[in-house]
Amino acid sequence: MAMANNKNMVNPSNIVEGFNVLLKIYFSSEETKFLNKEFTAEFRSVLEDKYSLTFNTAADLPDESLNTEAIKFYIDKLITFSENNLTPDKSYSFLYKLGDVAISLGEHRAAYDIYTSLISRLRKSDGNESLLAYSMLALANINARQANFDSSIKQTRNCIKLFEAQNDHVGIAKSENLIGTIYAEQGKPRPAKSHFQKGLAVLDDKHDKDTSAMFEVNLGILYNITGKFDLSYTNFQRALVKYEELKNYQRVAEVRHNLGMVHLKKLQLDSALKEFDSSLSISLNHRFLPTLAITYISKGELYALADDLTLATAYADKGLSVSYDINDELTIADGYKIKGIIDRKKENYPSAENYLQSSLRINNQYENQLNYAESAFELGILYKIQENITSATEFLDVALEYFKKIGNKFETRRIKAILSELR
Repeated sequence: MAMANNKNMVNPSNIVEGFNVLLKIYFSSEETKFLNKEFTAEFRSVLEDKYSLTFNTAADLPDESLNTEAIKFYIDKLITFSENNLTPDKSYSFLYKLGDVAISLGEHRAAYDIYTSLISRLRKSDGNESLLAYSMLALANINARQANFDSSIKQTRNCIKLFEAQNDHVGIAKSENLIGTIYAEQGKPRPAKSHFQKGLAVLDDKHDKDTSAMFEVNLGILYNITGKFDLSYTNFQRALVKYEELKNYQRVAEVRHNLGMVHLKKLQLDSALKEFDSSLSISLNHRFLPTLAITYISKGELYALADDLTLATAYADKGLSVSYDINDELTIADGYKIKGIIDRKKENYPSAENYLQSSLRINNQYENQLNYAESAFELGILYKIQENITSATEFLDVALEYFKKIGNKFETRRIKAILSELR
């Protein structure tokens, strides 16, 4: 599921729009004119030569998807231009927002480079403690998105100390949210809920609509993980109303995806498909790659449940392709799980086993207990079909133990029913 991590972001419809919004805010009309004419022409030339892209002259965009390496080239140019043409403080602010745009578009490597450079510069300056703290939090967020959880939690705890020193309640709340998000991604709902509650307590009556929606999304995810689907649906709907009012399209896409997952768990496939398609439409229009990747894979899962294995394979492969591009290891593990289910249904058992074992390995590496349990369940079903009762029981027991631990009665009943057939 797509966890919410609140940041005051520029929300571009596409990458060029995102850059151009920042240019208009931070540069003079003459500088902007120069960039749009000379700079963009250079960028287009590089893309055309290196990637054989053709351009739609009306939209000034390539007909194919922009390659991540080409985007990084443009970002590097923007960083250098900002350092040479803006005052230090204005350049710092520009880089912070540029990192926001890069994250929203799933360009995590570029965003990491931006914030690493910015933090290094801020440490050498005076009077920028708040921006330093938020830049460190942004870097922690990138690490979390790439499943570097231990590093992210350590960085975020340091951010909390900085925000406490500045009496910044919103910064503290966002930090607690990130830690809670990490625990939720790892399938640890109890500590996740504790950190979300800490964040809400710190906010008191100071929270705004965006921040409250963020916590509603994350609590909705926790309820879904523990099988409390009605509570999950209610929280997601509350968040959706707020995000639509704010025109925060990235969060709308994420919530639509999460609503689809609730319907999918309840086997309401038509309703799930409607939400997934809504999420995909927004993510494609705005190039929200992380949400695009997981929603493609979830749509693959939906078609696998409907036994349309051709569409299931197509969507799972699409999701994995995007996940590889943005280095999203946990979504890759999810994709392998779905590919394993598809191959199991095709009776291609060696391939199914390989995919599911790969999913287990990645989830174990990144300590994602929830996804590990889900993949263990699917592997247990595979061994049950193959009449390997010992292995089937072993992996189903692993899944059962986890879902019992988090209090998910829905999954617990389902697994116990299957185990009773084996014993």
